[in-house]
Amino acid sequence: MLKTKQPAIERMESGHITEVRMDFLLKTLLALDLTLTIKAA
Repeated sequence: MLKTKQPAIERMESGHITEVRMDFLLKTLLALDLTLTIKAA
């Protein structure tokens, strides 16, 4: 579905990740039928 390796998903699920590439995040959101909203502070 995401065409990514399992370790990348495990790191994201565990919360032990400091950086997430935007393309990976967007692919994940699309696969889960979610949207992302970014607001300036």
